[in-house]
Amino acid sequence: TMIKQIQKEQNEVEMEIEQSMRGEPAPKKRKEDENREARIQNVIADRGNRSTIDFLRGTAHNLSL
Repeated sequence: TMIKQIQKEQNEVEMEIEQSMRGEPAPKKRKEDENREARIQNVIADRGNRSTIDFLRGTAHNLSL
């Protein structure tokens, strides 16, 4: 279910934070994740040229659960 997926993601994020606090190097990102992150950054950078709904829509299209 969606709630279980969100809980799983939360646990993963908390583990990554703990690893970072211990000084461990960040895990390598998959190419797909790097591409998604770049697309989201492009949407954020173009925020001034978008209406609020277009900004949210552009961001939502690049999220995956």
